[in-house]
Amino acid sequence: MSSTGSALRWWDAALIGTSAVASTTILISATGSAAAWGATGSLAGAVAVYLALGRRALMARKASGLTRWASAVLIVAVVLAAWFNPIAQIVQAVLYPLLWRLSSSTRSAIGRSATLAVGIGLTAGLGSGDWVTAALGTALVLIFTIAIGLWITGIQKYGLERDQLLT
Repeated sequence: MSSTGSALRWWDAALIGTSAVASTTILISATGSAAAWGATGSLAGAVAVYLALGRRALMARKASGLTRWASAVLIVAVVLAAWFNPIAQIVQAVLYPLLWRLSSSTRSAIGRSATLAVGIGLTAGLGSGDWVTAALGTALVLIFTIAIGLWITGIQKYGLERDQLLT
C-alpha cells in the first residue's frame, strides 16, 4: 500500500464520514424539510466533487487548474449546504485542511480559507440576523485555521529539510 493511497483513504473517510454525519443529523433534526434536503444534496454534491476532482487533485504533484476547480466547487457546495442548514458547517473541520493540502502556496491556502470563512460567515449572518456574532465567529475560525495551517506547514518544511539533510 502506497503512502498516497493511504492518505487518500484518510481524506475519503474524513470527508465522506463528516458529510454523512452532518446529513443524517440534518435530516433527523429538520424532519426531512426542503431545506434539509437542500443541505443534504449540497453535501452529497461536495462528496461527488471530491471523488471526481478532489482525489485526482490530491494526487497531482503540483497545483493546477484541477486543484483550483476542486477547491472552488468544494467551497461553494459547503457554503450552500450551510445556507440551507447551519449543521452543515461541521464539514469545515475537514474542508479547511483539505484546502491547505490542495493549495500550491501558503498565500493561496490562506485565500481559499478566507473565502470559505467569509462564505460561512455570510450564511450565518443572513440566517440569524446577528452580524456581530457571525463576524466574530468568522474571524476566530479564520485566525485559528491560519495559525494551525502555518504551524503544520512549518512542521512539513522542517521535515523535508531534515529528509534532504539525511539524504
